[in-house]
Amino acid sequence: MNSKTMRFGMAVAAGLVCHSTALAQPRDAAQDAPKILLTATLDKLQPPFAGAVEHISADGELRIGPYPGKPGKEVPPNGPLAEGLYLGVVRGLWKDFHDARLVRVQVTEVMDDGTIVAKVGSGLDGAIPLGKLILLVRPPQVSTAQMRALPDLVTLEEGPLPQAAAREVAVDRTPDAEATTRADRAASNLSAIAKALIGYERVHGCYPPASLIGPDGKAWHSWRVLILCYFDEPDLTKLCARYSYEEPWDGPRNKQLLELMPAVYGDEPPGKPGDGATRFAAVTGAGAMFSPDGVAFDPAVTPYRFGRGTRDSAVEDSAASTLMVGTLPRDTRIPWTKPEDVVVPHEPTPLGRKGFFGADYESDTVKAPHALFMRADGGLAGISASIDPRVFRALTTIAGHEGIDISTTPGAHLLVMPHAGGAGGTSSSSQPANRRPMTIVIFTENGVAKARSAQ
Repeated sequence: MNSKTMRFGMAVAAGLVCHSTALAQPRDAAQDAPKILLTATLDKLQPPFAGAVEHISADGELRIGPYPGKPGKEVPPNGPLAEGLYLGVVRGLWKDFHDARLVRVQVTEVMDDGTIVAKVGSGLDGAIPLGKLILLVRPPQVSTAQMRALPDLVTLEEGPLPQAAAREVAVDRTPDAEATTRADRAASNLSAIAKALIGYERVHGCYPPASLIGPDGKAWHSWRVLILCYFDEPDLTKLCARYSYEEPWDGPRNKQLLELMPAVYGDEPPGKPGDGATRFAAVTGAGAMFSPDGVAFDPAVTPYRFGRGTRDSAVEDSAASTLMVGTLPRDTRIPWTKPEDVVVPHEPTPLGRKGFFGADYESDTVKAPHALFMRADGGLAGISASIDPRVFRALTTIAGHEGIDISTTPGAHLLVMPHAGGAGGTSSSSQPANRRPMTIVIFTENGVAKARSAQ
């Protein structure tokens, strides 16, 4: 599958919300006490990668093709996918998980035509019918060892959860846990920004330049303004129409828009007054996706020619391991319309330094302070302050050929994209009640693998 095809699918959004946990048994626990292998929470309105089982052999060769259902109807569009271990959920219809079969899937190849080549346990050809919908889930912060420990196949059944898992689910459902955290909002908004950037690239054949340079040689307009119309949000379309390209960002008319910063450029709760300062900046610098020099712009030439940013074909490194847009420290104040971003220098620079990207988010799954980044494949990544600055610099280049895999990089972790909720990062706590996320728990009891769900 080529990178552009994959990006279009993932931009629409795999807003799958997952978390995993390995719960150690007490030393004096009985040998037959349930052992939790995996806990994952799925948002049933925003699935992960989905396809149809095209072929499965007795020795476990699996081929997954496009699902014939219409996106947004039988099954929503796909999220990102790469080689690796996944939890496969085999169902006839999305949202109907009754008696779903959970299978460990090793994706070995993502082909240009969208076909997925994978391996499953041998002897499953009779248990996984051809044509069935299969969803591929990779919960964040789950180790390869945990994924390998999953059973070849287990059927999702009704029944009580193991006591340890029941306690965990109960904690997750307390009002405090349900309240959207700042990290959740930032990730959701960054996901929406990724969708808008990819939408811009699909229309223009390139990403927007970080800034447009006016006839006076100064930076006039920011990429944050250029993508306003690509959020598919009426309020932002109206804001886009009010912005004037005939004057700089701080001209008399454009200044009036500073206090109208879209919520998608911040991390505050919806409806809370902001200060007009964005929490997101483009990754600029030598070899980065965005050039710090900007592109020349002449407001006298209409229709406006915004110039060309980086083309998709210029990304020679792994798109999944290339950073594009990141979060700023809380003490960094950049007006959202101002064409100012972060320049990544050649010399190693630690996260959190003044004027650089900030690592001050924490979440339930990642307690260490980390920054959030959009990757060039449209997915999200968390980068901890502990990452080697030289490695971070390598992750910002698009053709450095460093061969870094972000999924195995110390100080970095992949994030499953949350539901963007439209521009403004509508939180999970404000979503309709019928979203009904479902928690799946896979465990062993008396040596038998089982899987149960909790709505």
